[in-house]
Amino acid sequence: MSSRDILSVGSRCSVCPLVDFLPFTCPHCAQTFCSDHIRTHACPDTSTASTSAGPSTAAWSKQTRCPVQGCERVTIESVAGITADADGGTSSGQVADIAKEVRCPGCGGAFCVVHRQQAAHACSAPEDFNDRHEAFLLRRSHAQEVLARTFPDQAARSIPKPPPQRDVVRPPPSATTSGGRLGPSPDLPPTAVSSGTTSQTQTQVPAQTQSKTKSKAEKLYDMHLRKLRSLAKPLDSKQRDGDKRFFEWGTGDVENARKWADSGKWERGKLERSWVLQETPTGKVLDLLIAASRTSRPTSTSASDPAQTLSLICLSSPPDAPRSLALLDLSRPAREQIFEGGVVLLVRGWTD
Repeated sequence: MSSRDILSVGSRCSVCPLVDFLPFTCPHCAQTFCSDHIRTHACPDTSTASTSAGPSTAAWSKQTRCPVQGCERVTIESVAGITADADGGTSSGQVADIAKEVRCPGCGGAFCVVHRQQAAHACSAPEDFNDRHEAFLLRRSHAQEVLARTFPDQAARSIPKPPPQRDVVRPPPSATTSGGRLGPSPDLPPTAVSSGTTSQTQTQVPAQTQSKTKSKAEKLYDMHLRKLRSLAKPLDSKQRDGDKRFFEWGTGDVENARKWADSGKWERGKLERSWVLQETPTGKVLDLLIAASRTSRPTSTSASDPAQTLSLICLSSPPDAPRSLALLDLSRPAREQIFEGGVVLLVRGWTD
């Protein structure tokens, strides 16, 4: 692109080499200037402008600051470089109309672009609402009337605002305070006390950190317990609330129980979820499981046959521990033998 193409878009300032895309033309000397030199150039026709041009020529004025306190911007009229003259005839009246368009519509003051609106400065005139705001005020007054008719007791009620909140920074707990923590011995010197306290703190912190961190097996076990406790039903509907023992149960044989101990998978159908009170005797749990599973009891002729004897086996799989099988003693309570979240099997012919 040549310099001629660039100059065709804007005009070069008569003082500096800047090409201004929005140039200003001086009404006195008719030369083109940028925004920095339009008021600072040495205009040769300034002295004769008032007599030759007459009242129809707009007078260039100095930059006027915005009257809002703390604002360093100039007014919109100063940017345009004109001031309105009320006694200047028809042309001055046109200039006054232009100045009126950029001034505040309420008080008529000259402000910058940011503070021109009534809400941006301390306007002495009534606020000039637009149609949208008037519609909002109308809807709000109508809603207040409806609420006053519907809830007359709540019309004058004021909703208290909560007090302002602030963040409270709590200091960390001291390592030598009470509440189960070991304090320094009064017989030790200060250096020994400080070193001993530091060593105790350093040895106690890793232990607390390790106790809070659960392994993957412990997390899976916790999920299993939550699901079991939410879906379990009482094995005895007559039992009242109390300390409960949750478990899964099913019927099987010796071979399936040993396969579970080796592989950890139960291949004998779906297990039921139930609970009993912890003080329930294991013998009663056996009777309840026989009734719930509709298992036939040994007859009088086969009662002495070990292959027909019904027994309870607890399959327990604690987290981070090997799986185990245990034959339950029917004379002991459930809390001493049934593992929380374990599997209780009703088997026939258990000889171990």
